[in-house]
Amino acid sequence: ATCSVVYLHENMLKLPFPVVVLIFLSDILPRPVFSQHRQCVGRACTASGLHPQSKQNRPSWIPYAYKKEGRRAGPANLHEGGNGTELSWVLPRAESHPDYLHRKWSRKRPVGDYEGPETINCQSVEPFKFYILEEAKLPKCEGFDSGSELSRKLGGGRQLVGELFFYWQLQDHPWRTLDPDKAQLVYVPMFITMLVRGLCGPISNALEHVSDVLESNRRYSVNEGKDFMFMSTDYRFVFPLFYGTSPIRRRFHRLTRNFIVAAHLNGKFVRLRSVQGNSRCVVSAPHVSGVALAHCKGNKKTGLSCPGLSNELDFNSFLSRRNITLFMVGQADTRIAYQSRRLIVTQTAHVQPPNYIVGITTKRIIPPPVCEGLDPFKWNGCFTRSTVGPAYEAMLKRSKLSVMAGGDNPSSSRFYDSLALGTPQIILSEGYYDQAAAFRCAVDYSSIAYTLNEVDFTMAPEKSMRDALRLLLKDNASLLHKKWEAQRKAAPDLLWHLPDSRVAQNLLENVYRQCLTNYRGNNDAV
Repeated sequence: ATCSVVYLHENMLKLPFPVVVLIFLSDILPRPVFSQHRQCVGRACTASGLHPQSKQNRPSWIPYAYKKEGRRAGPANLHEGGNGTELSWVLPRAESHPDYLHRKWSRKRPVGDYEGPETINCQSVEPFKFYILEEAKLPKCEGFDSGSELSRKLGGGRQLVGELFFYWQLQDHPWRTLDPDKAQLVYVPMFITMLVRGLCGPISNALEHVSDVLESNRRYSVNEGKDFMFMSTDYRFVFPLFYGTSPIRRRFHRLTRNFIVAAHLNGKFVRLRSVQGNSRCVVSAPHVSGVALAHCKGNKKTGLSCPGLSNELDFNSFLSRRNITLFMVGQADTRIAYQSRRLIVTQTAHVQPPNYIVGITTKRIIPPPVCEGLDPFKWNGCFTRSTVGPAYEAMLKRSKLSVMAGGDNPSSSRFYDSLALGTPQIILSEGYYDQAAAFRCAVDYSSIAYTLNEVDFTMAPEKSMRDALRLLLKDNASLLHKKWEAQRKAAPDLLWHLPDSRVAQNLLENVYRQCLTNYRGNNDAV
């Protein structure tokens, strides 16, 4: 590198000793770009052996072929025979499909059902093989004999156990293989939510166990984890796994730096510090419905057996049981992230009553108006420091509509509670469709929910909510009827606990489509 040595006299800096500064000109001057680089695009670079400066023009990542003893057999784009063809199971990007519709990004969030929530037209995924790395399971995780016991142990994290349902649904999946050499994807069942919430022993011991398994695994050494994945919808998982400087954590960081991650938000929101990088691919996965989990039976070994959707088999039955118009219960303290929730409590609780709208705060000072009395069933349009307890599920079952408003992030487990109890929703969360909505290739959110523009809502909360309710409930609630029917149809695509759940299948397809194509890590909100 070219450098210059500059001497600064001590009088210039008022220091008692001379200072030498090395300036590397190669770091401050623009690097020359040769004409051959400008002509090198995509696979042309691979064929010519050139390496373009732009990251967008770098050759795509494709898994290495490998021999039985675990040694790499050749460059990433070649079979063992060296004929230069791609591995047969690698799919093209969705944009190459003739029916692909390019998405239009806008700073303004969607209004109503007219833009934003629609299904994305995605490339179909052919059957592929995945392998479960059973030896990576943590040996000291506590057991449970019912969903209610698991809920009690997890406390406020009962909606975060999607990784358990994912593991159970993968056991007898037709795409599973017991031969790691035949797998295009390897799932590592760490059960991270149970780990970070104290149900699997010390975190350092768990990270050391998983690190030992990965370092000794021949299949891992093939692609250095680029085709390995784990999942956790717990927002806490990033702290013990990807923060900290202890030797054990640094080792785990290094070994999992290329892992695919299924989280509660996709890669546009989740940032895993230095390990985020261009190589990491993050996809969004649904929460578990906490109210449904409490009614599940079974145990850790056999899996939980949970009830289906609400028994309201037709819309007239639905209307006859729903005597509350609007429902919203959730954290709504004084932080700026909860502005919309506070406005829902203070400005919309009286719109088309009866409603059940309660804000919960953990702060010492409760904002006004404060909920009065000890009976949470009688609260509305107020704030409390306590939970509403059984009133949450009971009142949600009696409501025609539920409001899903974002808080610290655009997602909320209340979306899945409402879906499980058959309550159509009004989505009021900026960034939800870009960062949090799961499986947009399979689910048409414009048909199952009504979307309010959060920016417009904050300017006129009462008017926005009144207009939305008028549209949904006019003409004998014809629009609400359509939302109710579409939501019941889409429920197996989004709810982990249903007997006919398609969530694991959707997640596998999303991981393959989004992270194992020849352009991996694009982090589209699909």
